[in-house]
Amino acid sequence: MANEQAENIAFVQLIESHPCLYDITSSNYTRQDIKEKAWNDISKKTNNSSK
Repeated sequence: MANEQAENIAFVQLIESHPCLYDITSSNYTRQDIKEKAWNDISKKTNNSSK
């Protein structure tokens, strides 16, 4: 359980490092190309597919 919690926290921190995914005031919020790059970065760091 503690490991799962640590993984969840790490995942949230990865998302937080990409404001374009959640910050509606960001100029990149509507840029799908930027969001795709962010998800690709997250997927590489978590060893998961972004598709």
